[in-house]
Amino acid sequence: MRARVLCGLRIILTASLVVGAMTAQAVAADGVWAFEVRVLDIVPIDDDGDLTVPAPIGTSGRHGIDFLDAVVPELALSAQVTEKFALSLSAALANFDVELDVEGAGTFLLGDADMSLVQLAGLFDVAVWNGNRVRLGPILAYATFDNIDISDVANARANVGGAPLDSDMLFGAELRLDSEIGRSGWYFSSNVRYLSGGPTMEVFINDPSSGAFRQAARGDVDFDPLLLALGFGYRY
Repeated sequence: MRARVLCGLRIILTASLVVGAMTAQAVAADGVWAFEVRVLDIVPIDDDGDLTVPAPIGTSGRHGIDFLDAVVPELALSAQVTEKFALSLSAALANFDVELDVEGAGTFLLGDADMSLVQLAGLFDVAVWNGNRVRLGPILAYATFDNIDISDVANARANVGGAPLDSDMLFGAELRLDSEIGRSGWYFSSNVRYLSGGPTMEVFINDPSSGAFRQAARGDVDFDPLLLALGFGYRY
């Protein structure tokens, strides 16, 4: 996990250097930089993944993982590289409730997990009119997940003692609309993004026979979030 985190940090640093280098070639243009503050709704898909169950948690039926929605602030810095192409680097921190749906035993709160999400988007202008600009482009993202903070319910019902998550690269696309507010440099921004990918989860339980933790399940989480954002930006 540590190696993947370091790899992600190197990618983010490289992306930041790319933004700076490419922008340095465009300093003669007006409004090269833009800063945005957004409200971001992160909507993971339903039935995000299944655990393989060598030693069942509760029953031998399906064990589904479900990340619930999270609404968080997001910051972004973008560089207008050419007249019709921009690079945008954004960051957000989120906390998700994670549920476990056990066939035959119902759904209960496994716990909550923190996530940091950094995204690099390359945005191309597809339509411009009367101060409005529609942009579309690909996204490369890196999500770092903390281990799940196990709920009392999960501990009481299934002796769950831990559930680590690893970090993962995500790929996707963004569609956005920017609308200028007069000639002030300020603008209103809205966008929708879709990312594909997700972490691997392991579930450990307290084994009454030995008094130690043992792995009870493992699975890949198809996080695949839909991201909806509204906010304001300023070009300078």
